[in-house]
Amino acid sequence: CHDGPGALAPAVVDIVHRIVTDPGRLTRSWYERVVSERALSDRSSGGPSGTPFDTYYVELVSVTVILHALDVFARALGLESVPLPAPEAGAPSKLRPRTACDQGAWVHQIPVGAEGGEEWQALYDDRAFVPQIGRALSLVPAEVHMLQALSGPHYMELDHVSDPSYMPPGRTLDRMQMELVASRVSAINECFY
Repeated sequence: CHDGPGALAPAVVDIVHRIVTDPGRLTRSWYERVVSERALSDRSSGGPSGTPFDTYYVELVSVTVILHALDVFARALGLESVPLPAPEAGAPSKLRPRTACDQGAWVHQIPVGAEGGEEWQALYDDRAFVPQIGRALSLVPAEVHMLQALSGPHYMELDHVSDPSYMPPGRTLDRMQMELVASRVSAINECFY
């Protein structure tokens, strides 16, 4: 059932549904079709007027994934979901990274290293490696910051994902067990990464 307390555009409901319950239906051809239809880019469909679809899509993906992770974690512990904060007044910045370009993903990204320039350096502290999930959100830098804030307590800091010898301190599971759980959950969720 997709009924809820607010009115969301059908395209928004479809994207959230696919991410949370049916990720196998997230395909590049589907994304390109939705982009070409510009289903989220004008006020009549529920999207913020004038916001380019790809940035709105990135923000919607990030919010969906982060809130879903928090809700699932709370349920696993038998806790109530964390209430959403009150909306803040103001308009979105609509800043689009000037270096964002086609890097082979569905949406443009800030390139790694020198090609990404100051935007790369400001967003990733000039790291040589950032996992694709961090890069995939770079079209909306604020979403990368949200992911970085969540990834440490939820899994591990993005800096350490590529180092199989790194063990986050204070964890009951060792790194191999963590990766086994993460891999199994990804497989069950049909994650294409």
